[in-house]
Amino acid sequence: MLSWFPNWSLRCLPRSVSDHYPILLGESKQDWGPIPFRFFNHWLKDNNMMKDAVEGWKRYSLKGAAGSSLAAKVIETKIRLKEWLSRSKKESFSLKHHEARLDDIDKKAAVLGWSESLRANRVVILSSEVWCGLRREEQVWGQKSRIKWLNEGDRNTRFFSLYC
Repeated sequence: MLSWFPNWSLRCLPRSVSDHYPILLGESKQDWGPIPFRFFNHWLKDNNMMKDAVEGWKRYSLKGAAGSSLAAKVIETKIRLKEWLSRSKKESFSLKHHEARLDDIDKKAAVLGWSESLRANRVVILSSEVWCGLRREEQVWGQKSRIKWLNEGDRNTRFFSLYC
């Protein structure tokens, strides 16, 4: 069937917290151009992000024309947020890492003959970490789906597109 669609791929994903292995059917990667900058509400829960944003904002003092100084502050803050985002994306690796470890526990338990209580303890600990990561991803996808962008977060698109 996949031979009919040569640009498509089929992948088996990690089991995660479900008892099934999801299968991902998708088209090969395409270059859609640069990704526009979007601010996600869950970032506000990260103290490092707030520190970087404040540093970017304080870097410029309002001198000269108010509009250009404000634009410079916004651009610098955006740069700092992008730097923070690149650092924090490395930490999101931990969700995939925990999902892989969760999958490994089932395999090791079967091979090494672990007791059910030992396996259950390890699964509970990793599952809670995976659930936290999945909840964060759910918040991101909820916001990306523009459920709340229309009301809360996307009113300055033209401003950011012109100046940033």
